[in-house]
Amino acid sequence: MFDRFPNIDWPTPYGVMLALACVAGWWLARHRARSHGVDASHVDLALPLAMIGGVGLVQVMGTFVPNELIATRNTLLAEHRFRLPAIATACLVMAFLYCRIAHLSLRGFADTIAPGALLGIALLRIGCFLAGCCFGRIAGTVVALDVVTSPAVQLPIQARSALSGDAIPWAVRFPAGSFAFHQHVALGLIDPEAAQSLPVHPVQLYESAAVLLLCALVLRVPAGRFRPGTAALVAFAGYAIIGFLLQFLRADNALVLGPLSVPQLIYLAWLAVVPFLAVAVHSSVGPGSRAIA
Repeated sequence: MFDRFPNIDWPTPYGVMLALACVAGWWLARHRARSHGVDASHVDLALPLAMIGGVGLVQVMGTFVPNELIATRNTLLAEHRFRLPAIATACLVMAFLYCRIAHLSLRGFADTIAPGALLGIALLRIGCFLAGCCFGRIAGTVVALDVVTSPAVQLPIQARSALSGDAIPWAVRFPAGSFAFHQHVALGLIDPEAAQSLPVHPVQLYESAAVLLLCALVLRVPAGRFRPGTAALVAFAGYAIIGFLLQFLRADNALVLGPLSVPQLIYLAWLAVVPFLAVAVHSSVGPGSRAIA
């Protein structure tokens, strides 16, 4: 974990990656604008408005996703903070409103920004890894976990047996003071004087790699050969699948419906609307259409 630069309190590595994610996403969207019939000035205006408005909308509506912190071996202390899927949903709403107000093709604009959004997420998750947040479940068998009698505590902490073998060479141990370290200390799995956490899945890097591959796939959807909105639909559905599956390896989210967390429920809602979006894309005027969607 590299949550601070040596002898520098600000900026943090996470902050640098967040800024890089925003700049890279903006640059790629602007680079694609002309080929999708979108004036680059709309990218310059809409992206910051969507981000600021999206985060504000999440706060105003109180859409906070529980983040469970272990208080004792069999008790969870729940805190609330918004998560990426909630913010992304709000940003999509703001982008839709912008396109309506600006009389801009929603399909064309969505195709313009989709790969940039994926690139930004991939870079942001590297920042999460450096900060030690959004950490994964324990990789490997932990005998001490048997003393935790509450299934509600056990389930979100250790990966299922098929994914928690003792010989996972890429599992990481975060240093003392990290989020994973505090969780494992509170569970009684490691001594408070230990130097590092138990080995956990680097789920942040899993997501970064998977989203980069998805971004490369979306970039191969050429403008003009498919109906407007196709690239955005692939990005939307693909990221929903990636996010949903990787949540099974996250150790910092509350389970609210069986083995499912709130982010997973949001991703399922995304997937539920994909067929309707596919119909909307298919019903567009045709390849290269600039009709207002």
